[in-house]
Amino acid sequence: MHNLVTGGIGFIGHHLVNLLVDAGDTCAVLDNGRSGNWANLNSKAFPIDRSLEDMTDAELEGCLNGCLLYTSPSPRDRQKS
Repeated sequence: MHNLVTGGIGFIGHHLVNLLVDAGDTCAVLDNGRSGNWANLNSKAFPIDRSLEDMTDAELEGCLNGCLLYTSPSPRDRQKS
């Protein structure tokens, strides 16, 4: 199964990616890096350095079996509101 994991370099997301990869799944990790760390990226995952809001339906359509959302606003984003 091919999954898109948003927030896949954050604390929870990178553990999920590791579990999926260990189970034999492939993962694309969509993250803008604002609160995660790219050093957490599983070496078998495909990185996408963007925000989910920047992705178009056409870019996502038909290429995934599942989408797991583990994003959260970074402290910098919370300060803006």
